[in-house]
Amino acid sequence: MNNNEKGFVLVFVIAVVAALSLMTASMNFYYDNALKSTTRNSVYQQIKLASESGVQAAKNWLLTEMNKDQFSLLDIQNNSHIDNSSNKCLNRHGYTDNTKDIHFTKWIKGNLGTDSKFAGIQYEVFVQRYADNIRSLYFGGFGPGGASGGLGESRSGAYVRKFKDFPEDQFTVEMWVYNDKDDVNYNMHAWEYGRYWDVVLKVINNNSYDHKYSPRIGAYELTSTDPANNLNVVRKQWTHLAWVWDGGSATGNTRIYQNGMLTGTWNASFTNNDTTFGTSATGANLLPNQNTDGDTSVDYLPLVIGNGLNGFDEGTTGDTVTTAKNNGVEFQGVPWLGNITEVRIWSNSRTQSNIANNYRTRLTGSEPNLISYYKFNEGSGSTVNDNATKADADKNHLTVMGLSLTGDNQTKWQTTFAKYPLVTDHDTAPSINVPPGEDVAYYRILSCGKGPEGQLIPLESIVSAPVVKGDIGTEGQVGTTVTDYNFSSTVVPGTVEFSFYNDGSSNSIYMDDEDSIDITNIPSGWTVNQSFDGNTTPLRITPQAGITMDQFKDGLTNVFYKSCGKEHDCSSNPETYTPGIRRIKVDLNYTNPALNETHGFTKNLQAREKVILTPISWRIR
Repeated sequence: MNNNEKGFVLVFVIAVVAALSLMTASMNFYYDNALKSTTRNSVYQQIKLASESGVQAAKNWLLTEMNKDQFSLLDIQNNSHIDNSSNKCLNRHGYTDNTKDIHFTKWIKGNLGTDSKFAGIQYEVFVQRYADNIRSLYFGGFGPGGASGGLGESRSGAYVRKFKDFPEDQFTVEMWVYNDKDDVNYNMHAWEYGRYWDVVLKVINNNSYDHKYSPRIGAYELTSTDPANNLNVVRKQWTHLAWVWDGGSATGNTRIYQNGMLTGTWNASFTNNDTTFGTSATGANLLPNQNTDGDTSVDYLPLVIGNGLNGFDEGTTGDTVTTAKNNGVEFQGVPWLGNITEVRIWSNSRTQSNIANNYRTRLTGSEPNLISYYKFNEGSGSTVNDNATKADADKNHLTVMGLSLTGDNQTKWQTTFAKYPLVTDHDTAPSINVPPGEDVAYYRILSCGKGPEGQLIPLESIVSAPVVKGDIGTEGQVGTTVTDYNFSSTVVPGTVEFSFYNDGSSNSIYMDDEDSIDITNIPSGWTVNQSFDGNTTPLRITPQAGITMDQFKDGLTNVFYKSCGKEHDCSSNPETYTPGIRRIKVDLNYTNPALNETHGFTKNLQAREKVILTPISWRIR
């Protein structure tokens, strides 16, 4: 090596050592607990430290909010804004269009310290809800129908061959859909239950329907109460649908809501010829309630999501009880094109406020009247799990069809990254309408350190946090199931009372400020004699006379445990609850006191998982 080369290497080594020394000093500056010492008090360093302090203040706020006992991700929304980008910190972060408003969820200001050497050193920070992960199942809109082509699973859709406990008196079915149809004629099913046209929700665009919903019950296309005001189907974007049927025959007893807003009303009035839902499309009385084999259940009928049903593989026997129980399902050639996720089937008609307040919130599965709950978040495989809280044998898991198809026809699991709108025209509210996020949610922190002469150092950080788990549901309610009522008696009592065991043991916690018992969707012929008002005043109910024990137990599933929550302001601090096991006491009271029976079952309020933040990115602008 010549002298010039040696000299070059020496200079290079010195430069590397100097760079490493500078890096080490920088690292010590940022991570030393004594950052505010007099040895590191340059204005630049102090402003930079203030910017970092703002990021930490934002993280602390996020953690405090997300670790509340009763937290919903909907609590952190971009509901505040700065008009016309009129903020110097936001300007330094790139928001400079004075015709636009900038939206955020929290604005925090603070000082670097109280010492005189930090006079005028401040931070200002904005927290934004940034993005969610959305999981769903994409249906390719493929599948022949009819008696010959409608069998097998080479088509779009997801179905359960024998759906258990489909509601017969009233229902609400909610789902998130993405209608990917262009402006062409089409006729496709969002879902269907039963035989041909028993219960159907279709979307149609043709000479008679201009992108309209077409609900059908009992083989009849329902009559709109006001066709001119039935709104068009939202296409090419995520939309939440809720179909509510009140039962009975009152005018306007069927409603469809889009994104929590009433879209249209229909009349559902029909004769119960064979099942609650009526006859086949041709009027044939195919499956009478009282079957010749003595089986009065209709739990052998199928449900399909993303396609339509066309009865059963008849062979030579026709659509009889035998074929309905044992033969394969036939599908119609009317599959859905687009995505579906977060499907909820309820046994009651939910109110508009119930729907609007909760359609972007994940359920726990234990909510009262929830029959089946499909998150569509599996991401792989051929099964969509039923997440309703009940015995495994009673769950209605779906089988996915079309995974082996190719090209655009294929059914596919999909995950999308949905960003929140953070900039709008002046005085225009941002609108994000996507299903509940899966796994993690993302937050953006925009911080600025501010000097005494208006100097600014902007710092941006994006963090993620897991979707909150372990709370007690969107409404502070935990439903009961038939398996909770394991009575030894086979005789229906005259009255039944609900209260709490309260002996101080670990499985009999009763919180006087928090816990109560209530009933919703009271069965016909039943009477609530006394509402729960503290543990010494139980909920007292008189069931309908002449019913069977099975009918009695089914009716009791409308009773639910209720703790403090956002919809239940039951104490001075309604957003908290005490985790632990509640043991509910059920007293069966007979005319003959010797027959009285006391029964108990438990409901567990799990403590919420601790939320931590994960840094995704960090940069000085």
